[in-house]
Formats: sequence, C-alpha cells, structure tokens
Amino acid sequence: MISCMNKQNVNHKSSVKQKKTTHDSIQPELIEEKIATTISEPFKVTDIDRLEFTSGSGKKIDQHIQCDSSKNGFYGSYNLIDSNYSDKIGRPIGGTITIHSNKEMLNWKSTDTDQTIWEIHLKSNVISVWDSIKVGLPRFKVEKFGKVNNGRCIKKGEDYYSCDFNNFSAVYLFKKDTLSELTVTRKCNKN
Repeated sequence: MISCMNKQNVNHKSSVKQKKTTHDSIQPELIEEKIATTISEPFKVTDIDRLEFTSGSGKKIDQHIQCDSSKNGFYGSYNLIDSNYSDKIGRPIGGTITIHSNKEMLNWKSTDTDQTIWEIHLKSNVISVWDSIKVGLPRFKVEKFGKVNNGRCIKKGEDYYSCDFNNFSAVYLFKKDTLSELTVTRKCNKN
C-alpha cells in the first residue's frame, strides 16, 4: 500500500486563543481563556509634582461609586497646563489626571504618596501614558501597543477605538489616523 500523506512536519502558528473544555454535570462547554495582561500604571503619581498644573476639587466618578478601595477619602483632579494648547474656550488645559486619596481634601498635596490615579484624560501631548502613548501618535503605533500588551481591543468606528487591559481600559479618538484624544480609566473591584 502506498500512502498519499505528506510526512513533513508543519508548524502553523495561530492567532486563535487557546480554549479549554470544562465539564459540568449536563454537557461540556468551551470557554475561551481570559487573556492575562500585566500592564503597569499608566503614569507615576510621583511624577505629578514635576508638571505644571492647577488642582481641582473633588469629583464624583460614576463607575467607581461602589469601589471597595475608594469608600473613604476623596477624588481630586490635576488640570495639566500645556502652553502650546488651547481648549474650546481658550484655556491651556491639555489634560486632566483624576486621583483618589484616603486623606481629607483639606490636607491634600501633590507630593502625597498615597494618591492613586483613577483616570487620565488627554487632549494634547502634555504627558504620555505607559511611557509611549500620547496625543499625536499614528494609529498603527497605538494598535501595536494594544497587541503587544495583550489588550482586548475593539474598533468601534472610523475614529473610535478602545482596549481593555484587565486592570485599565483605554479609549482612543483619532482624526485622520492620528491620536487626538485619549482616556485611561482604572477598573476597580465592586462590593
């Protein structure tokens, strides 16, 4: 007998995520393994003091109302000054960093080490997040960052793109394939 099978070993790489089968008492089901990402903090809170900013009063962050880590304390914000940028009403505010602190607002200082960054919203290149993503980058570099860091990224329109990195989410807005605005938000555990 002659076999028509090719005996060559071919190693195909696949972009499909590995699935595992789990069995329950009724029927087996396939569950896609969750992509693990260990992306770092988007910006170091210790670097805030070196920026030019004005501080703002507390602010309610709707998606963090029931966070187990933010029941006490307050949310404060830093308006980042960018002399090369002007918003719709002429202010040089290129971005905002929103923090949470367990202290009282009355004693809040930019040098406090207990601050946790909850959200960064940027309209200018006043700072970069994750040391590489900033307003003005071409779309392909932002998309590459999402892939390299195992983000679950979705293009939600021609100018709107979002990524989930397990502990952070990022929303990117583009104009003519150039990043024009971005928001990075920390996720939290609910009660």
